[in-house]
Amino acid sequence: MPTIYREDGFEVVIFTRDEHPPPHVHVFHAGELIVIELEPMAVRESRMKRKNAGKAWLLVAGNREAFLRQWHHIWSLKHG
Repeated sequence: MPTIYREDGFEVVIFTRDEHPPPHVHVFHAGELIVIELEPMAVRESRMKRKNAGKAWLLVAGNREAFLRQWHHIWSLKHG
């Protein structure tokens, strides 16, 4: 489960063991979690306070293209 980005206490992770479509990232902050799909952007799951969820959303939106490239790279390594 590589961390692909860190900022202001937020950690963006792509799970490599059981990754599955659609492309998405897991964002952790202070023991909280939000899972954000990347195509199109949508919240799949949230156990994060609203304020932190909003910050996580903006962080992912601002780096969406880079995160998509990482996700597809990891997917291609696993599935050829």
